[in-house]
Amino acid sequence: TDPGRVVVVFDSPGADPRPLKETPVVLTGPTTRLAMAITNLSYRGVVCGFTFAGTRPTSPVTITISGLMNTSSFTSGEVLIRWSDAGVVETGQVQSNNGWSFSADAYPNRNGPGWAVSIGAVTGEGNDVVPTAASCTLNAAGSSGAASFVPANGPVGYWAGFATR
Repeated sequence: TDPGRVVVVFDSPGADPRPLKETPVVLTGPTTRLAMAITNLSYRGVVCGFTFAGTRPTSPVTITISGLMNTSSFTSGEVLIRWSDAGVVETGQVQSNNGWSFSADAYPNRNGPGWAVSIGAVTGEGNDVVPTAASCTLNAAGSSGAASFVPANGPVGYWAGFATR
């Protein structure tokens, strides 16, 4: 397992109107990559994301979601997301892969202070469509190669789940 990958338990609130559970992580230094491994998946869709409780990170970033199923795999590929100082968000083309559709966005945190970046993936109904494993990665995409994620951005909440009802 990648030591830089935070393990996040898939949260399935069903009809319970509450925020998805987050795993808070304090950034101890600058980095260009945040990643999670998602366990205990129970639905044919998943949304994963990163909530920054501190200052908004540097734009642009790329976000990727990937997963394994019993008979196949899926990946969004790197989806570019950029925002302006005013918070205006622009996302790159969202692709589909192996019957899965993807949507990515960045927005003010709906459950408290800060900023969030997320990507969702969903596939049609059928046999063997619930992922057995998934991962989500957020990367700095600036041309300078500078770290997009610094301690002032955090703590960072890592989360994954899907409301199933």
